[in-house]
Amino acid sequence: MNEIINLDKKIFLWLNQFHTEILDFVMYWASHKFVWIPFYAFLVYLIFKSKGVKKMFHSIGIIGFTIISGESTAQGFKNYFQRLRPCNDTEIQEYVHTVMNSCKGSFSFVSAFLQK
Repeated sequence: MNEIINLDKKIFLWLNQFHTEILDFVMYWASHKFVWIPFYAFLVYLIFKSKGVKKMFHSIGIIGFTIISGESTAQGFKNYFQRLRPCNDTEIQEYVHTVMNSCKGSFSFVSAFLQK
């Protein structure tokens, strides 16, 4: 298991070195859930236009259920494995480039939609 953890840290640090000011800005804003509201509203509009009101509410219900179950699963994995975020890992945190000094939460494992 230690070999996997060390490989994970090496891969992360290798990928983390490829950052630019423009990409930092884009990734910072893209990670905020409220930035995506216009996109989601547009998707709802497309579903409404192509399927009608009844199918739109059906689709929104399925999408909502999928998001809620995915969030629950992600939180379960994080709480079970308790894998520290690289920015909180004292072994490598001094080498980690964070976007605008943003380091949310203690644990990471599975990406989650509603983190922020």
